[in-house]
Amino acid sequence: PQRLVIKSDNNFPTAAGLASSASGMASLAYGLSLFYGLNDGAASLARRGSGSACRSMFGGFVHWKTPKPTDNSTVVQLHPHTHWPELRVLICVINVDKKTVGSTVAMRTTMQSSCLFREARKTAVAERLPLFIKALQRCDFSALAELTMRESNALHAACLDSWPPAIFLNETSFAVMQFVHIVNQHCGRTVLAYTFDAGPNAFLLVLKDDVAWVLALLTARFGDKKLGNRTELNISPRQPDGDDLRVAKLRRVEQHLSTESTTTTTVGHTLEIRGLQYPTVQLSSKEDEVLLERLPLQPGSIRYIISTQVGPGPHS
Repeated sequence: PQRLVIKSDNNFPTAAGLASSASGMASLAYGLSLFYGLNDGAASLARRGSGSACRSMFGGFVHWKTPKPTDNSTVVQLHPHTHWPELRVLICVINVDKKTVGSTVAMRTTMQSSCLFREARKTAVAERLPLFIKALQRCDFSALAELTMRESNALHAACLDSWPPAIFLNETSFAVMQFVHIVNQHCGRTVLAYTFDAGPNAFLLVLKDDVAWVLALLTARFGDKKLGNRTELNISPRQPDGDDLRVAKLRRVEQHLSTESTTTTTVGHTLEIRGLQYPTVQLSSKEDEVLLERLPLQPGSIRYIISTQVGPGPHS
């Protein structure tokens, strides 16, 4: 019999709530389908290794439908990746360690023991699904953002309601949630949305025009050193281990304030930004200073950010 030697590499932390199994199994299924000349069935093949992976076999915006008895899974591409080119995703990597509770075990426990899941989740999903589809069709960021955050909250509420409880979020996860709501409230519009998979790491949805400013705010509050009230985001190139990385450096600039606080000075602030890069942004206005004071401060709690967007799916 023919034997295969498969070598794979993943730039996402494994078993940390970042859907690494989806990317890993999708790439494996894609490679095998090319090797064996399989025209159809790659999604079903990916599904054997990971439920999330079957969604990753299609680019753009995908609907993974409830499977029927005669079909393991049905995946439909709603829109290609070019449908909403302004949509961006910032993945805040908070913890790269392996989860204490695996996704499969947590899902099974939640389904068996959570009253919230049995009584509310199925109804909520049925009600929200057409709203999600409508928001994506219209590129309605405000509607998509609220639906996404409510769905994420409901998922983790059900996990917490299971017995024993499956706890995935940590202190920084909740701080990021607070960060998002404060920014949206301060701006008087929906700038950001959060969602969490089965882990503490946050996925932030944001539109292209707001990304650079949001990155500056995130670095100011979750970077590895404290900042004062004026910040500057400088992105300088760096390529360790062949990866295309950037280091976002925030420097505190000495400044006299028109208040009684007089002059304060602090040292530099860094947060690694991987992936898509954006121009330098200065947080120098009085409005920015007021916002920074309201936002939660957890220096060093975000290890790095993966800056990305909706893609075309697997390709060689």
